[in-house]
Amino acid sequence: MPDRDMTAETTRTGTARAQPATDKAAPEPPNAAGGQNAMWGGRFEAGPDALMEAINASIGFDRRLYAQDIAGSRAHCEMLVAQGILDTGAGVAILGGLDRILAEIESGAFEFRTALEDIHLNIEGRLAELIGADAGRLHTARSRNDQVATDFRLWVRDAIDALDARGVQVFTNVLGKPLSAPEFAPLFDLLAARDLPVWVHPVRGPNHPDYATETASEFEIWFTFGWPYETSACMARLIYSGLFDRHPGMKIVTHHMGGMIPFFANKIGLGFEQLFENDPDRNPLALRAGLEKAQPLDYFRLLYADTALNGSAASTACGHAFFTTAHSLFATDAPFDARGGRDFIENTIAAVDSLDIAAAERADIYAGNARRLLNLS
Repeated sequence: MPDRDMTAETTRTGTARAQPATDKAAPEPPNAAGGQNAMWGGRFEAGPDALMEAINASIGFDRRLYAQDIAGSRAHCEMLVAQGILDTGAGVAILGGLDRILAEIESGAFEFRTALEDIHLNIEGRLAELIGADAGRLHTARSRNDQVATDFRLWVRDAIDALDARGVQVFTNVLGKPLSAPEFAPLFDLLAARDLPVWVHPVRGPNHPDYATETASEFEIWFTFGWPYETSACMARLIYSGLFDRHPGMKIVTHHMGGMIPFFANKIGLGFEQLFENDPDRNPLALRAGLEKAQPLDYFRLLYADTALNGSAASTACGHAFFTTAHSLFATDAPFDARGGRDFIENTIAAVDSLDIAAAERADIYAGNARRLLNLS
């Protein structure tokens, strides 16, 4: 029997269990579910090319959300019945169909279909096969974006409960959308309520041009300077969205010692508009955003930062001067160097050791702060 990666899943009843985490799904014609939930149809006479199917399909990984997707659909169905939007008979049929699908998936009898692209359409397609036209009524008063956000929030909650996860890593944007967008607020709400940190890693590729007249970035500018910018811009957007006013104890760990934030702290403290206000105590950006603190820089100091700076002693000292020992955590970009991570680790240790701080503070950077942040003390 071939080895299979096993990932923890949580059933609708909250029980953690191991399920195969394979990326494989059965390919088939795009109208295999009777055309009711096919992604391609209408005026198109043929289905998409196999390459297009492969690019679009997310079922290889989002199948892990099956229990959460079904739980969310059950709750939505019950709400529709309670509000009189859906009649009781249709509600009973939908709930029964969802229960059967859950049992099929957990028994291994369910066939995931690449042509249906994601977990939502796979479940809805099977529901249509089981109960007919009533299946389509489940999507009443519901958007796919809301469904995905709900699934993800439930999955994170279940991962914390079942796996004892101690935080979540996210990227600085999601398909070009900032983390400050309203649909991502539930994730931060959940982590704040659980007193767990969010690690934020920059993401940007060469498809981000250096200048508006160009189509791509050159000379790895997207990486060398684009990543620190991504981190800085992401933090600014989260702060001006009022995140820390809603959650004063929010723990956000920025990669690469906060990107550009420490070096440009005084530009944050005295912004472009404020230069012309001639009032150092009144920041127009903070006023316009409705922030509780008068100075936005006070929010930036609430962030945490790791020491992954390729071992630069000067950059580490700059970052530490801004974030202080209490908000600095040891980290490297190992294993991404010529010696499988040894250079980054050795050089970063040397950079931290070069800081003019007491041994107890250095110990906090290396381990103590992480223990407290992750509630491991």
